[in-house]
Amino acid sequence: MANKLKVFAIVFVFIFLVFLGLSFAKLNFRIEPSKGGICSQEVKSYGSCKMMLKGYQFDQQTGSCVEVSVYGCNLYTPFKSLKKCESTCSK
Repeated sequence: MANKLKVFAIVFVFIFLVFLGLSFAKLNFRIEPSKGGICSQEVKSYGSCKMMLKGYQFDQQTGSCVEVSVYGCNLYTPFKSLKKCESTCSK
């Protein structure tokens, strides 16, 4: 009986870890560049976490790069730094 319980526990943990890994894999996808290019993409967050994440994007109305804060578990940001955004998009 104890051996069956151990086998069940090992199988359960394995299945749980596989499921958890697949869940994280879904979050770690890349957004394809939009028709307007990287300078028209916005910072986006995914997941239901309450963690504040920061990213950088180009604001087409003001013609400058801005830092954007969003809540979530995973973040897509067109630029990792303000400097990279400015060198790419600012005229």
